[in-house]
Amino acid sequence: MGVIRVLLFPCGSGVAEELFEGLHLLRDVELVGATSRSAEGDHGPCLYNEYITDVPLIREGEKCFQTLRAIVRDRRIDVVFPCYDDAIPYLAARRDSLGCALSAPSLETCLVTRSKRLTYERLAPLGVRCPAVYEAGAAVYPCFVKPERGQGSQSSVACGDAAALTEAMRACADPLVCELLPGEEYTVDCASDRDRGLVWYGARRRVRVRAGQSVCTEWCDFQGTPDGDTVKRYATLISDAFGMRGGWFFQLKRNAAGELALLEVAPRLAGAAGLARCLGANLAQLTLLEIRRDAAWSVMTNITCYAPRLRMDKAYATMLVPDAAAGGATPGAAYDTVVVDLDDTLVLGRGAGQRVNVALVAFLFQARNAGKKLVLVTRSASDVSVVLARHALTELWAEIHHLRGGEPKSAHVPPTAIFVDDSFAERREVAAATGVPTFDATMVDALVDRRLWRAAPATSDSPEACPTRYEVRDCLTDTRATGVTVAAIDVVLLDALRARVALHLDDLAARLLAAPGAALDVAPEIWAGLRGALRRASAPTAVVDDVHTLDVDPRSGATIVADLCADNSESIAGGAYRYIACTEVLEHTAAPWAAVVELARLLAPGGLLYLSVPYNFRIHGPLPDAWRINEHGIRHLARHAGLELVELSALETPGRPLHPVHYTVVLAKDPS
Repeated sequence: MGVIRVLLFPCGSGVAEELFEGLHLLRDVELVGATSRSAEGDHGPCLYNEYITDVPLIREGEKCFQTLRAIVRDRRIDVVFPCYDDAIPYLAARRDSLGCALSAPSLETCLVTRSKRLTYERLAPLGVRCPAVYEAGAAVYPCFVKPERGQGSQSSVACGDAAALTEAMRACADPLVCELLPGEEYTVDCASDRDRGLVWYGARRRVRVRAGQSVCTEWCDFQGTPDGDTVKRYATLISDAFGMRGGWFFQLKRNAAGELALLEVAPRLAGAAGLARCLGANLAQLTLLEIRRDAAWSVMTNITCYAPRLRMDKAYATMLVPDAAAGGATPGAAYDTVVVDLDDTLVLGRGAGQRVNVALVAFLFQARNAGKKLVLVTRSASDVSVVLARHALTELWAEIHHLRGGEPKSAHVPPTAIFVDDSFAERREVAAATGVPTFDATMVDALVDRRLWRAAPATSDSPEACPTRYEVRDCLTDTRATGVTVAAIDVVLLDALRARVALHLDDLAARLLAAPGAALDVAPEIWAGLRGALRRASAPTAVVDDVHTLDVDPRSGATIVADLCADNSESIAGGAYRYIACTEVLEHTAAPWAAVVELARLLAPGGLLYLSVPYNFRIHGPLPDAWRINEHGIRHLARHAGLELVELSALETPGRPLHPVHYTVVLAKDPS
């Protein structure tokens, strides 16, 4: 269905968090979060790569809407999800001017469901049992007072007599006095199609409620019971009466006779709809499919829940908040190496009960995705290779140091690392010797950056039109020398590019190990060279050392000092290498067409050339950074050099078709 750009507003609500959980890992979905609060006002900085703060409040009328329109335009938004009850009718009334699709039914439905009185008046005649509504002077005690348009159980209270009712009505704006429903409370999550009506529903008991939201909820298997028939009938009646679309819910509670009666209806996902998602009904995804009229909708609504007694409990999670002043980086993010202990840190327990520290492994893979170097340093009495193999952890490491005697771990901790070890004494020694941040196993979950669910966020052509917290600026020279601010987007893109290059070279290393041959790495970066890829693949030292390197700079320490754009036939024999890596180099050459011809000359018949080049990426060192080459240019260069294109992969800018950020390429020389 193509890439879909989705705006969640306001993105700090419980509804938005559930939408995030349901959408953020979907292949073709990119999320943008917007809030009327400051960056410190909600959870958004921990979740969104694209996070917009200080949007005017809804009560500011058109000022808010015009800001949202600008966000939709500049961020190329395809769908807006209102994530707060008052935002739904507010945006539904302005749907035609929004500039994209809106996740909401008709304006009439939005207005009626926002009012409990109007909801009861609409549904009671259709056969939905609703609580009796009283005039203040004719209430039957005990009764219940709640706001006519409210949420979160605010100003809601049971009243046992007239004095309590008078006090409750004084404290509640626009009060609704109704029958007290004393029994158990349920939420029914639903999905509807604009043409077929109700397509899925499921009930859950609200076990524990805080501020009107379920923080503990349990699935109810009502199938084949009178309650099940009632729930299905109500769901169908409500869906048809309001023309519901996508995900929505209604709440029920038992009256004094044990009968299910309606509390409210909402044309949005419930904050605890995650239980349905975990059982197979991703209502956020279904809503998006319904909005887009995607063909997968009819298939994905054929859902069978597999664990009818499943219970979900929502609790706080520990995360370090990204630092806006540091370009959106998480604390301690300025590291390129993670040094980790083994016993009681990476693996917990002993013998048959030994297990992997799952939280730490999640962080290690996050670091690996970002191109960080992973180093294991241990004093373990066990055979380290056996322990790692047992837990499928062998391939993670760039280096493994099994220490004997009193050798300090700090000897293997570079100054640009972080250090993870359960031992306070080891952490203290490393901190004192190197000054690097140190963590124990209980702290690592706070380093997991949930914003990394996308390799890179999309950018706007007009970022000034959006109230973002980063400045988009291109840097013409080395930032360390000039102090030019690097945009947060470029920091994320750089990590994504480095991760792609590392994977590209990992593939080359695997080919080399499977079919050995002479290899050359042109101007290898210290973080992603072919030798590093071979080390990650646990290649023998001799194989790693056999890789030749080439650089134009005599200070580089390369095996061969030569100008790639020149004919080096007098110093380097043609056809000398079965494998050549040339990553992030061509853009810095004076004549990339000449460089590719020389690379083809150096390549043996049947040999492979692994290239990578940036395209839509900032000017960067080492200077000059003279060229940008897209896929058409790559094909032309290949033909010019007499090479065959084997593989070409592009990292696209999210939400911007035909706007690639980076290419990885494999070219082959004719075997004849």
